[in-house]
Amino acid sequence: MILLDDAQSTLIQPTSRLYQDPLRSWSITTSHCEADNKRLIEQCLLEIQEALRQGKFVVVAFAYELGRLIHHLPSREDGLSTQLNHPLIQAWSFDSYEALSKEQVDAFLNNQLTQPSNPPKPSGIANLSNSLDEAQFAQDIATIHEYIKSGDCYQINHTYRITGDTYGEPLAL
Repeated sequence: MILLDDAQSTLIQPTSRLYQDPLRSWSITTSHCEADNKRLIEQCLLEIQEALRQGKFVVVAFAYELGRLIHHLPSREDGLSTQLNHPLIQAWSFDSYEALSKEQVDAFLNNQLTQPSNPPKPSGIANLSNSLDEAQFAQDIATIHEYIKSGDCYQINHTYRITGDTYGEPLAL
């Protein structure tokens, strides 16, 4: 099940989408061989394109790092681009989806969480780890301030990866 939830969805114009019973799924992870990466990515995208051509609905999650490979950008010096523990591409195809309003999404989630087959279990996150430390974060922000002060840009969206473990029922998170 995949739920693309839009908090602004209404009964008149339901824009949340519930996808169930995938027909096919794809998951492409990086390898140390650039030629293999290119071949796997191209094959996956061709298969997704074919599913769309057949009228299937496809939900895709592209990793940020995929852009580096597609645009032939150099690898990061820290080696993180070749040490991913998550897929570059993850996708699922479906015959249809159900359009839901916010109220219908809330009712659906509540129903899922109260099913006898899903008795309440503790759920949460643990073992969080940041991809940078406080000193590096402070340095990054100082650099961003300098870019803005010098007129090189007006805004930079600073992001970093936080990894960890989840446990329990995903819907309860």
